[in-house]
Amino acid sequence: IGDEDSFEVILDTFGDRRNGFEFATNPAGAHADQQVTNEGKDTNVSWDAVWFVKTAIVRDGWTVEMAIPFRSLRFEVGGPAWGVNFGRHLRRKNEVDYWAPVPRAYTLARVSLAGTIDGLTEAQPGRNLQVKPFLLGSSVRPTGGTAFDHSLDAGIDLKYGVTPALTLDITGRPDFAQAEADEQTVNLTQFSQFFPEKRGFFLENAGLFYVGDAARNNRINPTPSPDEDLLLFFSRRIGLSPSGSPIPIAAGARLTGRAAGFTVGALNVQTERSGATLPTNYTMLRARRNIRGASDIGALFMSRQSTTGSGDWNRVYGVDANIRLPGNIDWSSYVVNSATPGVRGATGAWRTSLNHEGDYFHGKIGAMELGRDFRDDMGYYRRVGARKWLLDTGIRPRSAAMKAKGIRELHPHLTWNYYTNPSGRMIAKSLHSGFSFFFNNGA
Repeated sequence: IGDEDSFEVILDTFGDRRNGFEFATNPAGAHADQQVTNEGKDTNVSWDAVWFVKTAIVRDGWTVEMAIPFRSLRFEVGGPAWGVNFGRHLRRKNEVDYWAPVPRAYTLARVSLAGTIDGLTEAQPGRNLQVKPFLLGSSVRPTGGTAFDHSLDAGIDLKYGVTPALTLDITGRPDFAQAEADEQTVNLTQFSQFFPEKRGFFLENAGLFYVGDAARNNRINPTPSPDEDLLLFFSRRIGLSPSGSPIPIAAGARLTGRAAGFTVGALNVQTERSGATLPTNYTMLRARRNIRGASDIGALFMSRQSTTGSGDWNRVYGVDANIRLPGNIDWSSYVVNSATPGVRGATGAWRTSLNHEGDYFHGKIGAMELGRDFRDDMGYYRRVGARKWLLDTGIRPRSAAMKAKGIRELHPHLTWNYYTNPSGRMIAKSLHSGFSFFFNNGA
């Protein structure tokens, strides 16, 4: 679904005013869905639910009817009232309307502004069990040869709703052949490229494992990108080499959802030997507790452990907080430390930022530091031994005079990043400034 007429709905099934399931369609009846975590700090567009939609184009517009089975959602039976909001994009007017009002600085993902739907206390998700076995065989004879080389491979993926709010995923020798391929790009930077996760086993509720502060919400592309300097948990470190070549996974399990008032995520995966890569076990534990409205605190623990007895391991552990302050100001911070055999010194990392999103003004200030000896074998980061200062600000003026001239909005903006080493000497800096025009016709 692109820049055309569309209709979307978001369901906050836990009533926590921060997470939800979003479904969208257009007059042609296309399907689009995603999981929203922490009001858009993480959006999982690769999530694929089972639901149905029927549309009809009529004389004075178009109609839509959606059927979303309870079994496709995650919720607590008899829990709090759900949050709900609806949005409609009218392309001919370049207009977005919401059932529960949402300021133009935000999108439907701002679940704290959603309305409420009552009367679902008797809803039952039913038995949620999905089993996907696979069997792959081949028989090859070289040209001119007389003997065949035979191979046989089998595996299974299982998804089970332990409770209506907890989902267990189990995999044995998974086949990721159907995963979408990475886009081919040319890397002209000094850093390794970031490619998003597309393997099904790692996708559902992937936002539960996210730690940090999302990029500024851009209304042209509302999906935030990971923090450019440190993504603490990056699932592509599991079962893939640095070049993207597959490393066989023997078995894995994930438990994600809500329990005892906490949002929890647990993952354990065992990989096999592949060339010079030794068999390795990966563990990620994440817990988050909602406090005072739209705020939360959390903790994480990650471990990469060679299972050959070689003593090769790496651990990362820490705490984080996301606090909603008055005036649409969000404070986001985390502190983590790493442990690796034989490594001592500056093994920690931290980040803090203040962010304000308003209809007219937006701004973010922040700082972060990665110690010289920090190491995260399950994360994505670009440099260590560095401190970063950041500023991102801009305005979005609108006026009747501009509208009369065909201009809907102006957006002058500035982004500044400044890097130093621990002693304060500058090692890198970047400055981006821009002046964007948004016209009444949507251009």
